Amino acid sequence: MKEKNPDIKFLLENVSMKQEWREIISSYLGVDYIAINSDRVSAQRRSRLYWTNIEGVELPDDQGIFIDSILETDRSNWSYLRDDYFDGVVGAGVHQDRDNSSFIALIPEATKKGFVVLKDGDCVDLSFPKSKTRRGRLMLEKSNCLTATAGTFCQFVDGWFRHFTIKEMERLQTLPDDYTISVSDSQRKKAIGNGWTVDVVAHIFKRLNQ
Repeated sequence: MKEKNPDIKFLLENVSMKQEWREIISSYLGVDYIAINSDRVSAQRRSRLYWTNIEGVELPDDQGIFIDSILETDRSNWSYLRDDYFDGVVGAGVHQDRDNSSFIALIPEATKKGFVVLKDGDCVDLSFPKSKTRRGRLMLEKSNCLTATAGTFCQFVDGWFRHFTIKEMERLQTLPDDYTISVSDSQRKKAIGNGWTVDVVAHIFKRLNQ
């Protein structure tokens, strides 16, 4: 195709991988990759490799976007984890703090301490509640990487764990609100988790006009 269309532009994205595999792709495409983390343009940590023959692509400026800015406040859109979600997980669950004025949550994590403490308003990745090896569950400034199943990203509010809404997932990928509304909720989550971060791709494509 390249010989028939010498001026064609391409963009390939993939997850992080072994260096030898990166080199194979670079050799086949004839260009080197650039590693861009979506956290520079969104509230999501999403490290990806991009191969393109669009010239002059550099890292985007850090926009300083944090997880608090993408959260919805309309509680009518919220759904909650079932009450038995932490059954069988030793030490996990919701507790009142020492003066009983507010709630905290203890979530197991593979650290020396053995758990992470959530305060009201904190966000957390609960994709694998019974895992003994998970780390990085607490999401204070940025979310973890969305997956095709959208994971179980939650916010701890008033002693409850509420799921991230689909709008919040769209915002993590810098999509417009309700961009995916034409399909079922399960398909929306799948498409969002499988997709590109729009503002990263837009940053790369800007070089086409320069």
